[in-house]
Amino acid sequence: MNSEHDKAIYAIKSQIEKHDRSFDVCINVGSDKSCEYNGHYPDVVLTVKSENFVGIVMEVEDETTIDSESALNIWKSYNTDSMTLYIVVPAKEVTKMQDILQENQIDAFIGYWIESDGAFEIYL
Repeated sequence: MNSEHDKAIYAIKSQIEKHDRSFDVCINVGSDKSCEYNGHYPDVVLTVKSENFVGIVMEVEDETTIDSESALNIWKSYNTDSMTLYIVVPAKEVTKMQDILQENQIDAFIGYWIESDGAFEIYL
C-alpha cells in the first residue's frame, strides 16, 4: 500500500496534468527514480514543454520528514538554481514549514494537502 507521502505525489501529478498542460510532469516515487535534477531525485519535476527546461521542482514532506536535516540540505541546494521550488506538506504543518523556511533563509513556495477518506486535495 502507498504511503501518505506517495499518495500526495500521485495527487499532485494528477492535478497538474488535468489543469495545466504547459508542463510535462515526472515523478519519483518509492524506488522508481526516473527524474533526476542536479544530482537529486525530487518528488515532482515539472518541465516547461515549450522551452524544454525544468521550471518547478516539488518536494513532498510529511510529519516525519518536514524537519529532517537531509531534507533541509536538499532544499538549500535548490535555492541556488533558477527554477521554482515548492515544498508540499500536510495542511496542519504549513505554519511549521513557514518557520523552517524563514529560519534557514530558503526561498520556496509552500503547498499543502488535505486527506479525507483516502482522497487527497492539493493546494499549490
